[in-house]
Amino acid sequence: MDTPTLCSPLADHPHAARYERHGLHEFVEEPLYQRLCRLTARHPAALALHEALPPGPLRPTLWLAALHERVLAGGPARPDALAHWYASVGAPRAVDDPALPAAFDAFVTRHAEVLRQHLALRGTQTNEVGRGAVLRPVLAEIARLSGRPRLALFDFGASAGLNLNLAHYRAVYQFDDGRADLAVGPAGEATPTLPCRVHGPLPAPLLAPDAWTLAATLGCDLQPVNLRDPLARRWLSACLWPRDAERAERLRRAMALAETHPPTVRAHTDGLSLLANWLDRLPPDVTPVLWHSWVLAYFSPGTLADFRRRAEALVRERGLWWLSAEDGPRTQALSGLTPPADPVAGEDRADPALHTFWVLSGPDARSADGIGRRLLARTHPHGRWLAWAGD
Repeated sequence: MDTPTLCSPLADHPHAARYERHGLHEFVEEPLYQRLCRLTARHPAALALHEALPPGPLRPTLWLAALHERVLAGGPARPDALAHWYASVGAPRAVDDPALPAAFDAFVTRHAEVLRQHLALRGTQTNEVGRGAVLRPVLAEIARLSGRPRLALFDFGASAGLNLNLAHYRAVYQFDDGRADLAVGPAGEATPTLPCRVHGPLPAPLLAPDAWTLAATLGCDLQPVNLRDPLARRWLSACLWPRDAERAERLRRAMALAETHPPTVRAHTDGLSLLANWLDRLPPDVTPVLWHSWVLAYFSPGTLADFRRRAEALVRERGLWWLSAEDGPRTQALSGLTPPADPVAGEDRADPALHTFWVLSGPDARSADGIGRRLLARTHPHGRWLAWAGD
């Protein structure tokens, strides 16, 4: 039971209800984050630190990453009291341990200034390379539809650009239709491995290792992550959930691989302008692909509408293929398609509101506006499973 000072959400604080809601619904795969959200909703000092946030919608994941970063900064050698509940630095205590509220209170007091700085200056720049298991067959589909297997991939909101190293990762597909598991990509003890459960049909040619090649890659971000900076690397790790050791190991391997295969990510305040200039320099025999994943949730409705207008103009006028991997509301706003809301068989805990919908928009002379749009797949946000839709 929470201590008396943390017994109920602060009804008069604008962020308390959102933390309460996220604690109950969004973090079902990370019980510690459920509890920390609810403790935050009841903690005046923690909520007061949120005054440092820039204008815009509240993202509880930023606060949770800030807490996690402070835990990782101490590490196993210098554990803070709150660290006893984080699997990322050792065996965690149960989240219903009655000592957790007091440890949280002491932790917030001790690290208040750094936590405030994180909220003011940081963003949740998660590089989830697990999505590469979905990106592989999607790129193969783009190569098939365009008739050109040489692709140029532009990652909008690329963070450290780790997904641009997709060709160096190994995806392992586990099928629910009786097919044997299939591994695609280079093998090696240090190779990032991307496991993915496949529900329903997924055409075998889309998993062929030679279905596509990346002839050029480029990423853009407002604040690219410098992987040579150990503090920046720690922040990327802090953006992961503490219990997900597999995901943390995948990130560690991807960051290590980037030391020998450094991706190119440019800082830019207008990524679509950077993309347009990049298209001018591409060879004529490549298919240009714009890709973004869980980025546009940070856009206002007006900015989102402007992004759609400009991206569609590049599809019509420059032969761009636009791949959007976002949540349901953003998918509908960007494409006009209504994402399915039913559960995915075999993924009973998967809340359809948290699915990622992979929509492809490409040149299509048969369409009234010159653009063909189709939902290719819906997936777990981190690529753990996919349900292929195709045509």
